[in-house]
Amino acid sequence: MRAQSADRRSERGAVAVMVALLAAVLIGFLALAMNVGHATSVRGELENAADAAALAAARELDAKLNQGSCRAFATSEAIGRNHTTDATHPVSITRTDVAFCHWDRASNRTTWCLDAGVDPSGDPPPFSTPGAKTELAGANAVQVTARRQGGDALPVWFAYFLGQQADATMSVSAVSTAVGGGPCESRDVAPLVAPLALADCRLVDGEGSPSCGAARAFSDSGNTDLAPVRRMSSHLSAGDLISIQSGGNVRQAVYDQLLHLVGSSVTVPVVEPSSGCPTTRFSSRDYPVLGFASVSIDQVTGGCHLNRWGRRRCSISQIQVTVSCPDPEEAPPDGSPRASAGCGFYGLLARTSQLVPNR
Repeated sequence: MRAQSADRRSERGAVAVMVALLAAVLIGFLALAMNVGHATSVRGELENAADAAALAAARELDAKLNQGSCRAFATSEAIGRNHTTDATHPVSITRTDVAFCHWDRASNRTTWCLDAGVDPSGDPPPFSTPGAKTELAGANAVQVTARRQGGDALPVWFAYFLGQQADATMSVSAVSTAVGGGPCESRDVAPLVAPLALADCRLVDGEGSPSCGAARAFSDSGNTDLAPVRRMSSHLSAGDLISIQSGGNVRQAVYDQLLHLVGSSVTVPVVEPSSGCPTTRFSSRDYPVLGFASVSIDQVTGGCHLNRWGRRRCSISQIQVTVSCPDPEEAPPDGSPRASAGCGFYGLLARTSQLVPNR
């Protein structure tokens, strides 16, 4: 009997040890689950804040050096303060959390970003976009990072059971990128599309800001800021090819359309000329559309005649236009928001922004 009692006491001791070990393991798993769940919940709240801040900041980009970047910074900070994590921790977004990027529409990816907190009004990097005189002029997207770290990092509950110090914390962050910039489709900016193409580098000043109010001209003597196009679809998208032609010999339909549009504000595609600034030149070939600009057609000079085969041909000696930059707060003619953001500014802004993949 004594031997059996001793065996039972030994078994009870072994069970107690196993229960203690199992309890420690269960508490460890519970702690891990609680910490992972908490981190996942906070990360979701940070993602909401980062998404909202990036979308709002991207709408502030306007290629006007510090004006657009300062508004983007201020907007990001304000949006962050309107979001909280754990119901009591406001999201703090500072300048070091905001980066300016370039998003490529064709590949649907972010090709480069300036480091967060870097002043984007300096000289353009080698990877800037054509015609961009400053880094900001080449940036059409904003990347925002929302985070809880340092003194605001998440506590690690039951840290001892996870093999960490009792005061251990965990940093959590979320990154969102939104594209803004100019519209990528002609139907998003105006119903009237003129058969003209403008040189991209002649639509910005020496600091990269849009040349609002500047006069641009075509002359059949050679160098020119704009050129007539053989035919123009009312619906153009960035990347579409348009055919530039000599002003000395244009189709009557193109000539008549330009005459009809004198005094009107129209949308024109923007392309990169055969030779760059300050001496621009177009050759008779196809050019991809980079974006769109708004101009008023002031004057068209030329005439039409019958050629030797009895066909009516027209020549243009001069076209004068004035570049206009509509107020971004002004409602579009049809009352609908502008879309397809992500192309060059050229004085026009898309009123919407959209989230795109982070690089």
